[in-house]
Amino acid sequence: MDTEIEALLAAWKCGSEKARGKLVQKLYPELIRLASSRLRKFDNSVSLFTGDLLHEALLKIFKGSPENISDKPHLMALAATATRQVLLDELRRKRRQKRNVNQQTLISTNHDEAPQGAKGQMALDLEALHHALIRLAAIDPERAKMVEMRYFGGMTVEDIAAALGVSIATVKRKWAATRMWLMEAIENDSRLSGD
Repeated sequence: MDTEIEALLAAWKCGSEKARGKLVQKLYPELIRLASSRLRKFDNSVSLFTGDLLHEALLKIFKGSPENISDKPHLMALAATATRQVLLDELRRKRRQKRNVNQQTLISTNHDEAPQGAKGQMALDLEALHHALIRLAAIDPERAKMVEMRYFGGMTVEDIAAALGVSIATVKRKWAATRMWLMEAIENDSRLSGD
């Protein structure tokens, strides 16, 4: 447990903007590594720089009340959720933009064929994961949160156990079963959609 981070969280909860700034400064290297590793997973399916992803995620966190943040693992779990939301928002924005370009191209040409464009495999994986997580959250919200923290937050098993208030063994057991469920759910979705 990092007592300095806990003290900064407590001061931020009491209204200190300076403490919030110091908290971000203290966690920045860890958060920037997290954002960078998440972006590498999605190649060119999203058009964000590491700093942009991190800053958008922090804005989402800071919109909420610090009263709900209990400790560093909880803050990192919130960062994972915010990172996922920013990545999905960017993916959707990019797809809307591509759809608009394709529609304009269709209107301006005399060809009967739609413009050829390869779908980014990583973008589909992100969306498939998102849909699988929605279904998982309906079945078991704790497991969905665990995936979010692990995959989008890069959190360790120990950090997840602390954030959820469960044992490390419980996280390991649930993580193994949840990974298998997700792989099957994503594979079934891709078969149903014909990919």
